[in-house]
Amino acid sequence: MTTPGLDVRRAFGFVRDDVLKSTGNKQEPFVYGSLGGEDVPLVPVKVAAVAPAANLQADIRRDYERALQVGNRPAWEAFLAQHPDGFYASLAKPLRRHCRGVLLTAAFWGLPTKAGTIDYFEIALAAMFTVSASNAVL
Repeated sequence: MTTPGLDVRRAFGFVRDDVLKSTGNKQEPFVYGSLGGEDVPLVPVKVAAVAPAANLQADIRRDYERALQVGNRPAWEAFLAQHPDGFYASLAKPLRRHCRGVLLTAAFWGLPTKAGTIDYFEIALAAMFTVSASNAVL
């Protein structure tokens, strides 16, 4: 009777069956009452804790920013091995092709830093346009 979520009406039914069986059908317990339509469990069901959904895009972006900070070809290869498709992969592929062991920093791309910070999106865009321009057919 300690089954979590077992409705009290079903529990009474199991007790009835056990009494009938153990008395050779000489005794039959009856249940009188009005419990309504809702289930009434004797032992409540334990609700499993639901883990918060992982924000996959945030994880990919974090990995992308780390590869961008390292800025060398092995970092981009590692990033693309983990995340071969998607928005950040499309940003990383030109950077990987263009990067030949050279650090991709704001100074490398000639971008100003804002009070010591680096705008990684600007670096990625600069890299994409540089690679696109170098592959352009005039």
